[in-house]
Amino acid sequence: MKKLSYCLAFTFLMVSSLNLKAQVKEGPFPLREDVSSIDGIMKAYYEVVSGPAGAPRQVERDRSLHHEDALIIITGKDENQQPYSRTLTFDEFHANTSAYENGFWEYEIDRKVQQFGNIAHVWSTYAWSQTKDGMVGGRGINSIQLYHDGQRWWLLSWMYDSERADNPIHALTDESSPIPDWFIEDLNNHIGIWKTDNSSYKSTDEAIDAYGIEWSWGIDQKSIVGHLYGFQNAAKTADFWQFRYYWDPADGKAIIVQYGYGGVLGKGLVKPLGNGTSESIQTFFSPGQPSRKIKHEETLTGDIQISTSFRLDENEEWIKDRHYTWHRIKKNSQN
Repeated sequence: MKKLSYCLAFTFLMVSSLNLKAQVKEGPFPLREDVSSIDGIMKAYYEVVSGPAGAPRQVERDRSLHHEDALIIITGKDENQQPYSRTLTFDEFHANTSAYENGFWEYEIDRKVQQFGNIAHVWSTYAWSQTKDGMVGGRGINSIQLYHDGQRWWLLSWMYDSERADNPIHALTDESSPIPDWFIEDLNNHIGIWKTDNSSYKSTDEAIDAYGIEWSWGIDQKSIVGHLYGFQNAAKTADFWQFRYYWDPADGKAIIVQYGYGGVLGKGLVKPLGNGTSESIQTFFSPGQPSRKIKHEETLTGDIQISTSFRLDENEEWIKDRHYTWHRIKKNSQN
């Protein structure tokens, strides 16, 4: 009971502290219209970072939107394509800001809000350009945490990520994603009949000397279909797997689906890693059995494809499973 009383008292003091801080106002900011509604604070959120070349930044107006303990998280990918994040205070974020050198205009193009009581999460899709109403230079998504203290809204934290070839903005904005060039190129590079040796994995349970896979065009050459089979004593077996590889315009992602014996279904995403290498992570479902995940990395150069599969160990770490070198023995130009 004492512990509960302490927790309640502590909570009351924290809330009271937030309310007292919220009532402090210095100078012309905050503007009432900036903080009285979610619409208002989101409008101000984009206005304070936008301006023509040579214009000073609206740091004090921006400060009035942020709670004094607000955090700003910068995310992205480094030169090695590894994700990173950096957490800053408001002052650290603005430490190196100055007048706009080239002009910068950022504006919201879509918003999803989830609110519960005095807290709200805003999923805000943005675009930017160097001139007002100019050509779009890039897009991304801001993830914003808001708090209402009974009098006004505060920005408690926000983070963002930019749109990239491997990170498209898709159904969030209710728009259909165009098929990217890398995907069409990947489809074309797969077309044909491929074969690989299986002697390293041949066993009593897997009496297969080699595997073959044939990829052919789907409708309108915007997808491909495939089937994988084996060879025993030079004789071709029945199919083990059937595949479809396609672009989902609603979700903005490359999808690989495969079907096997006993109703087994595998489905996952394919993403480019650069230099002819792609990665897929699929979840496999067998009727009445637990699901499992498998990762593949493929590097395709001309008529040679290096394929490595990975499985999860007991610590949920990816470990290498199989490694194959596939050779294209025929390239089909038609279905």
